[in-house]
Amino acid sequence: MASSLCGKSTQSGPCQRLVSVAGRSCGVDHTAVMAATAGASWSAAPAAAGPDPLASALPGGFFERHHLAEDASTPPDVLARLADDRDSDVRTAAARNESTPPDVLARLAGDPVRLIRHFAAANPRCPAEVLDRLASDPDLELRCYTASNPNSSPGTLARLADDSGSRVQIRAAQNPSCPPSVLARLADNESGETRAAVAGHPSTMPATLHRLTDDRDPEVRWRIAIRTDLPAGLLAGLANDPDSVVREAARTNTGFAGAEAAHAGLLAD
Repeated sequence: MASSLCGKSTQSGPCQRLVSVAGRSCGVDHTAVMAATAGASWSAAPAAAGPDPLASALPGGFFERHHLAEDASTPPDVLARLADDRDSDVRTAAARNESTPPDVLARLAGDPVRLIRHFAAANPRCPAEVLDRLASDPDLELRCYTASNPNSSPGTLARLADDSGSRVQIRAAQNPSCPPSVLARLADNESGETRAAVAGHPSTMPATLHRLTDDRDPEVRWRIAIRTDLPAGLLAGLANDPDSVVREAARTNTGFAGAEAAHAGLLAD
């Protein structure tokens, strides 16, 4: 549900304060405001119109502020102010919101609350230079979120591929932005889960896939066998794999036909 403007009368036009539900009070008694100014005297020369003095005020209630912080339609300048909210739950919602501006996420990445830093690092709009800094943070979970962020640069992912935490290495291998050269290095990783992620990654080079067809872990070979973009010939070897699940995956692959089947000696009579 999108936020809306209060719209009640003020001296300079409709109130521009945001409310989470149309018709709900924005927290200002507009009747009192208008009554207090009704009898004011004015100079003959009208003053230049300025911004509504109430427009910059945010709703006072927690639920209204939290709703604004998580709403993708909330204006960037409002999200920037909510990122400094006194309530950590409101700041958390702002950190998770993919409409939050990059410079605001950069601030939230340094928030004293650990969870807020995590959500800022996971947000795909978090600046690459901030993610590069977070890649060296002592917080393992924070580095995991950084390794998963598609906005992490190739250089950042290369560093995270050498991280001391195996979970960070796995996240780097699963990152859609991980470059082929880093995936080639991760193909030699001790973790079968990491190698399986490399086997299924769309950016993995054919030469790397060829190496992984002899991997000791059947899960890795199965990940290759179910790919639909394999070079000619790779499926043929997997169709004779010692593991029955891998064999079945290769033989039922839509790319397994003609030359591949013939090469494997499996053409039907």
